[in-house]
Amino acid sequence: MLTVRILAVVIILAGIALLKMGNFTFADEIRKDASDSNTGGPVALVERTVTIPKWLSIGFIVVGGIILVASVKKEPK
Repeated sequence: MLTVRILAVVIILAGIALLKMGNFTFADEIRKDASDSNTGGPVALVERTVTIPKWLSIGFIVVGGIILVASVKKEPK
């Protein structure tokens, strides 16, 4: 049961982190010629931003909370 609680807390913390971040940016390589992808042809770096939906973050928090409450209730006394 301890591992389930730890997993639930990790899911809750991930939801909080996603909610706080909101979005993240990463660099993506785009090759100019698809046939030249193995030989190291011309490459363009494009910066992309991905927005994380709030419902997904809140869903992580809710699911983690449900798992945490369920694991506490199943614990024998």
